Amino acid sequence: MIHQQTQQVQNIETVQNSFALKKLKGIKPKGVKAKDKSKLEHLINLGIDTVDRCGHLNSQDDILDYIYWNVKRSAGDYNESDLKQTVMALSVTELNSENYVVGFYTGALLSNLTERNRAKGKRTQVCIDGDGMTFNYLFNHAKHVDDLIIKNFEGTDMCSQLGREGDVDFVMGSNLSGFGPMDLLGMNGSVNFVIAKDIEANSPLFRVAENGSSKFIAGINLIDGMMGNTFDVGDSDLAIIKDCYFKQIIDRNQWNRKANVVYVDSIKGKLTLSEYNEPNVGTCIHTDNSGEWFERKWFEKTISANRIISDSNQEEFTNAVKQYKINQLLEQINLIDEAPEQDVFKHVDEFKKIYYSIEPLLKKAGIKK
Repeated sequence: MIHQQTQQVQNIETVQNSFALKKLKGIKPKGVKAKDKSKLEHLINLGIDTVDRCGHLNSQDDILDYIYWNVKRSAGDYNESDLKQTVMALSVTELNSENYVVGFYTGALLSNLTERNRAKGKRTQVCIDGDGMTFNYLFNHAKHVDDLIIKNFEGTDMCSQLGREGDVDFVMGSNLSGFGPMDLLGMNGSVNFVIAKDIEANSPLFRVAENGSSKFIAGINLIDGMMGNTFDVGDSDLAIIKDCYFKQIIDRNQWNRKANVVYVDSIKGKLTLSEYNEPNVGTCIHTDNSGEWFERKWFEKTISANRIISDSNQEEFTNAVKQYKINQLLEQINLIDEAPEQDVFKHVDEFKKIYYSIEPLLKKAGIKK
């Protein structure tokens, strides 16, 4: 897989050197008619033109409006493979150096492709392995997303603000590092399934679904984030927080986030307590093996749940984990992460099937009015 990815990048770099990078330096390639260009070359050059034309715009909203308008007008027909190759090509150009316009452009490409495919009754499923490459603002502000998985990338605000005033069905980030990955998802919109796994970064999953909604959110092996931000999910049915280390553990209630069921296993970090006027979790299921700085009585006070189930009562804990199919969901997450690309979305579909089988139970476990 890594060898194939490396070879693909080498092929893309050849295209870039002959077209995109020449244009970057002010030298437009001569003798190439539009009809002769491949889709990849066209999408790369459209991205470069987009960066140039956004230079005179003053606000982020104006930039986003222009990018979306230009992509709809000029991108032409392309598919998931074209999109992936374009991302890999742009990731190794001089353009991708703290230039958020390039990230916005990839987000617009993804959203535009999703809308076109939906009109044909087709889902858009994209899985990209960056093989350790840096791509700042990757897919930032993609308004409409069906199924998206990104792996092995570094950067700033990757997959940030997906589904803002739009919708996301499934998004997973694995082995990411940087600042703010997968934050501000589904603001004023919806993001059904969010999975962050093996991420070392500041503020992953910050303010998910603010003024919006989510069904499921999981933070697994998150390092050096803030648990308050991870718990900061809007109207979520199920949240899983597992094997995480946080500099600061604080359940922030400013935005009145509520979750029906929260499962917590092995979290470590410094604890900051908060006081609440009302519970913000329906049922909390948690283990006691949460590190040297962690005390259950503090945690239970901070969570402020209607019902708390601890593994100190092994029978009740085991029944709850089985009832909400926690282990089955975690198993599917691992399979999604480890599966070859041709099989990965089969496991995504199986994951959703398991979730929907317990959704009625999750609704019943919600906060009492």
